[in-house]
Amino acid sequence: MNITISQPSPQNSQAAKVILADLPEWFGIPESTQAYVDAAGDELCLLAEAEETAIGFISLIETETAFEIDCTGVLKSYQGQGVGSAMLEKLKSYARQHAKTYLLVKTLSAVHPSSSYAQTRAFYEKVGFRPARYLEIWGSQLPCLEMVLTL
Repeated sequence: MNITISQPSPQNSQAAKVILADLPEWFGIPESTQAYVDAAGDELCLLAEAEETAIGFISLIETETAFEIDCTGVLKSYQGQGVGSAMLEKLKSYARQHAKTYLLVKTLSAVHPSSSYAQTRAFYEKVGFRPARYLEIWGSQLPCLEMVLTL
């Protein structure tokens, strides 16, 4: 597996499109999914590849003190094999090199009954993120939890 940092490019959008299409449990709202795909082309991304095929990505929003994970996904056939953890380790190192203090991510809170998002929260906690605050940015049906990892 090879993990690279990719500047904004159509390649990022294409990788996001293929990967998110494989994850309808997380990305089942077509308009939102398309927005993530489009944004990936305009953002810095980490791309994980195996045999020259994109198997995972993380798109990022940069602030003065942090990188915020805008979207992330790993093909189902590669989940549970350390791809997400390896991408997060690469991101931590890259963030430190760029004098960032935090990594941030927003996900559905535990108030939402989704077992898929329970897995997401467990993954982020496993790699060091902690719950920071609840936000009402996606409407009452999609309660948001912002998580933070201090570098």
